[in-house]
Amino acid sequence: MIASASLSFSFATSLFFLNFVERLPDMDASILDLISSLQNKLSVINERQNSLREEHRSLIDQMEALRANLHSASERIRNLEQENHYLRISHKLADSPDTLLETRRQIASLIRRLDSSIALLKDDPAT
Repeated sequence: MIASASLSFSFATSLFFLNFVERLPDMDASILDLISSLQNKLSVINERQNSLREEHRSLIDQMEALRANLHSASERIRNLEQENHYLRISHKLADSPDTLLETRRQIASLIRRLDSSIALLKDDPAT
């Protein structure tokens, strides 16, 4: 029984091998077609990856430019808010442009007097 089993296995293996060898030329063509198809797909994937990398670099550059614009716009807003604050204060101090001009002159004069007083205090050896 063992001999017949090995004989039938051997015969079946031989038949399979013969069928395989007979189909080998067809398989070679289909394997080559499959390899060619895979190469084409890999080429498409590689091109897409390169395109996405370029787009990514471009978007990073664009993002950095937008951040710089945002920073300068924020700085400009801060300056304008400060200027607006000063204008509000100056308009509270004076009702008309002439009064405003006189108030500014008085403030400038007071600042000069303070500066000169500070300079005198620095020069005074008693302090």
